Order: sequence, then C-alpha cells, then structure tokens
Amino acid sequence: MRKPLRCHLSLHSWRKVSTEDGSGQFRRCRRCGKEQEPADPPHWSAGGGG
Repeated sequence: MRKPLRCHLSLHSWRKVSTEDGSGQFRRCRRCGKEQEPADPPHWSAGGGG
C-alpha cells in the first residue's frame, strides 16, 4: 500500500493512543499508522525561567 501524500510530506494527522497495558501514551498517524514517542519534558535549564 502506498503512503498517503500528506504523510510522505511529513504532514501527519496525529492522534493520542494509549499503550496496550495502559502504562503510557504515544501518538499515531490516522492515515499511515506511523507512531511517535512522546517528547521528553523540557529540562529546567532549557530556558523559559526568569
């Protein structure tokens, strides 16, 4: 099966999905099924503080 054009251009349609055991969440594209791990939380020294 061909990958949808939008997904080929990295314009995925993400939705949140829970793991089978319910221990976490990740995102999966509605069109092509590509999975994306959640981003690590920002480090305290990464800016944004005052």
